[in-house]
Amino acid sequence: MHQSLSAPPLRPAAPRGLCTDCGVSRMVDHKACGTACQFIAPDYAALETRVHGRSRDPARPDELHFGPFRQMLRARLRTPAPGAQWTGITTRLAERLLEAGAV
Repeated sequence: MHQSLSAPPLRPAAPRGLCTDCGVSRMVDHKACGTACQFIAPDYAALETRVHGRSRDPARPDELHFGPFRQMLRARLRTPAPGAQWTGITTRLAERLLEAGAV
């Protein structure tokens, strides 16, 4: 049996021009955005190479927007999670990885 995990309550998001309200800005240390946010001083080529082994391929137009990928897929939860920005699938995938001990 898996023990349930729950996130701490979040404070209101601080107003920022590029903020997508990912949740980092609502944490206790909202200044963590400076190290976590992809919009503040990004180094996409270095990060992509570190994670994917290569940077974006200009010959693949979708990679210019989405970054390196092997295959592009679309998915959604059949029953959207209450309050989810889209359907909650990213959060559910993260939950399953935690439940399975994969991360």
